[in-house]
Amino acid sequence: KSGSGSTHLLLIHGNYGKAAYFDTITDLLAQQFSIIAMNTRDHADSTNTQQELTFDLVCQDISELLAHEGITKTAIFGFSDGANIGLFYTILHPKQVVALILGSPNLTFNSLKKFFQVESRVLYHVAHFLSSLLPVFKRPSRIFSLLTAELPISNQQLEQLTTPCLLLYGETDVVKPRHITKLYKQLQQAERYIFHSVGHRYIKKHPEEVASIITNFLKLHASKGGA
Repeated sequence: KSGSGSTHLLLIHGNYGKAAYFDTITDLLAQQFSIIAMNTRDHADSTNTQQELTFDLVCQDISELLAHEGITKTAIFGFSDGANIGLFYTILHPKQVVALILGSPNLTFNSLKKFFQVESRVLYHVAHFLSSLLPVFKRPSRIFSLLTAELPISNQQLEQLTTPCLLLYGETDVVKPRHITKLYKQLQQAERYIFHSVGHRYIKKHPEEVASIITNFLKLHASKGGA
């Protein structure tokens, strides 16, 4: 946790990541907002008592975290798999999320570029095979299974979502550009911003620009929702 702004902002990292991934922008965002950066279930120092890892379980964790902190309304910035989780949580709890920033979301596995699909499948199958031999691989097997999972969201749910959304992605990102365009057109209140000459790591390479874009978006939209 950091910052003391009136608007709460929950940061959700990507697959096999951790909250520290946002370190380059956390202090910048904390100048305006109250930040919570969570390690999702099975990641970093977060545990998992279940034999599986699903979007539903992670969203349950988010709901419990916000309730524990006494937060009834928040903005969310999810990156990569964290964007998928943030979108799914917003659909489940639309009145709680006042604004949503989606960094390189991929609602379907096919929305990833082919080379990354192949890489992801290899990682999952290797970890899954090794998990049957060595317990230490059960955790990465669960994590990589979420990477290849389809997000349980329908086109109708996307089209009915009224939460203000900002889509961020890199010019050479692992997500197919046409997928971002399709999602942008489906959402009722959507904006998008592309980081040029960079791929999936725009948070690391352009932290000031990322923080500035998010800050301007939330100043315009989050205050209306009373985060």
